[in-house]
Amino acid sequence: MRRIWGFLAALLPAVGWAVGPGTDLWIPSVGHGPGQFGSQWRTDVWVSRPTGTTAATVDIYFLPRGDSNAWPPESRPITVNPGETREFVDIVKDLFGKDNAFGALRFLADQEVLVTARIYSAGLTIVTNDGNKTGSAGQFFAALPAAAAVGLGQSTDVQGVAQDSGTRTNVGWVEVTGNPCSIQVQRVDGNGVVVASQTYNVGAFAVVQKGNILNELGGPGGNQRLRITVVSGSGKILAFGSRLDNASNDPSTIEMRTAALVDRSQGRFAGTLESGGQVLGGLAFTIVSNAVGGFLGNGTVDCEGVPYTLDFGPSSTPVVLDANGSFAMALTHDYFDGTTKVLTVTWTVTGTVSSTGTASGAVAGQVTFAAGTSPWNACTGLSETWRAGWVSP
Repeated sequence: MRRIWGFLAALLPAVGWAVGPGTDLWIPSVGHGPGQFGSQWRTDVWVSRPTGTTAATVDIYFLPRGDSNAWPPESRPITVNPGETREFVDIVKDLFGKDNAFGALRFLADQEVLVTARIYSAGLTIVTNDGNKTGSAGQFFAALPAAAAVGLGQSTDVQGVAQDSGTRTNVGWVEVTGNPCSIQVQRVDGNGVVVASQTYNVGAFAVVQKGNILNELGGPGGNQRLRITVVSGSGKILAFGSRLDNASNDPSTIEMRTAALVDRSQGRFAGTLESGGQVLGGLAFTIVSNAVGGFLGNGTVDCEGVPYTLDFGPSSTPVVLDANGSFAMALTHDYFDGTTKVLTVTWTVTGTVSSTGTASGAVAGQVTFAAGTSPWNACTGLSETWRAGWVSP
């Protein structure tokens, strides 16, 4: 038997991100140059290394809009140190030296990085109480991971599409695998009725943007949704949209519908044992086919005022969750001081697992003394709560 403190850190749940880091990330619409209604488009990009202890080497590739792009296209390598954020103002012009150029940026990194961007129309005249000022109107883009792209037989939606005298919507797509495909774009009205459709061929690494796309799908209208489906080929696409005010050229990002979240009712869970607001141990388990397996952990017992952390598990027999996602199990372990058995503990574990990827319950440890010597004959049992979260499939 021994005190164990390092085990807990390994079991704590992984941190989740609203904007996810990755090693293959795409900003699908960037540029430097003029657009409709007097707009002048620019793109600023931020690349950071918020976690990790080693620097990331990142190759930034610029893929111009067109039917297809040869690989590799023009690129610029950068280094991002741990904790560092690199800012690239007007990246298409300043980093790639291009004017009147539009396309996509791909970020290939050897370590996970976080990438975001602002695409904006510059040089706007803004009327204020203090007189006219020069400003910009823009939109935010979080880099999309290549893993979010849809392939053969899969669909994504772009909703909030509209076109009238004051509004226009641009929609586009990027092929991310280097393979061609064909896509069907369906226009769906507010009642869910498909009112028009169009098929497009998409080349390898093609970057496409359709300005006023509703012109190709029946004409103006409001509250429209576009469903984009890959209908042939081995290519995969990321889709994007931008709804703009014609008077100010102020854009709003329309994000593609990504695939359903990973089923967090299955997979690996990890968490902590707690009592009185203090963390006193850790635990981990897996759920496969609606059954809890491999439950292991450690809990703290008091022996004459000295806390000892005892490992228990892993469980060998899966326990099936009931209709409410609850389970109960018991594990019995012997503990030794050298070669002498000093304690036997029966661990009783109860818990409930939610489909959202959270779980909680209680652990009780009943101590039976196997040796009468101090401090083992004074060890108390334990009663602690636990909570855990989904960490991987």
